[in-house]
Amino acid sequence: MSFHLEIAAPDDAERITQIHMDAFGSNAIIRAIHAGNDKDLKELRSAVKDKLLADIRDSKITVLIVRVLDSSVTGERTNANELISREKLRGASGGSERGNIVGFAKWIHPYCPQDNYITAPWSTPSSADWKILRPWLDQVTKVEEEIIGQTSRYGS
Repeated sequence: MSFHLEIAAPDDAERITQIHMDAFGSNAIIRAIHAGNDKDLKELRSAVKDKLLADIRDSKITVLIVRVLDSSVTGERTNANELISREKLRGASGGSERGNIVGFAKWIHPYCPQDNYITAPWSTPSSADWKILRPWLDQVTKVEEEIIGQTSRYGS
């Protein structure tokens, strides 16, 4: 089994959103903020996908994906010197087993506070319980300021 690292495209958003929800959908704070019912989690899933698409399109953000390449599926061997086209990775059917996304990472490129760069905001689902979300956001902001302050940094 081989893996391929590449920059995400908008058509990768659905699978990345699924990975995100699989990883964090059962998180206690997420469940508390969104009450955990199917409708609320559907709204959260939509917000995650919208934010992801905005990040993919932002020139100061890089979203990377990892695709698994199974030689039994592709029928070929790959090495670090070969370039593989997106079409070949996805296969003629647009995905399935060939080139399935198994992971992702997002980096906000370095910036200074005086750059006035602001990432696309999250569109908070109507299901969010602000009595839980607001104190959590306030605490995250406080800790970020205490630790990072005005130091040049990777995004927020």
